Amino acid sequence: MKRATQFLLAGLAARYLYRKYQEARYTFHGKVAIITGGSRGLGLVMARQLAEQGAKLALFARDAHELERAKADLVVTTPPYPDHRRRCV
Repeated sequence: MKRATQFLLAGLAARYLYRKYQEARYTFHGKVAIITGGSRGLGLVMARQLAEQGAKLALFARDAHELERAKADLVVTTPPYPDHRRRCV
């Protein structure tokens, strides 16, 4: 039992260290993410995820009102970020 516990702990430690290594390999912190269609749907979900990981966002959409709604949503759910919204014509 003692040996099995040691192997289990060693495996858990190795998995933890590997995950930390993978996380440190690439980060979006400080990067700029340009998202077209970022005012709703998949674009908005991607914007949330990238903002939570520290990315600066540049959202583009056709509807200015949708961009305002997306901004309000992102301000509430994610850390502060510079406002780089643009309406695509």
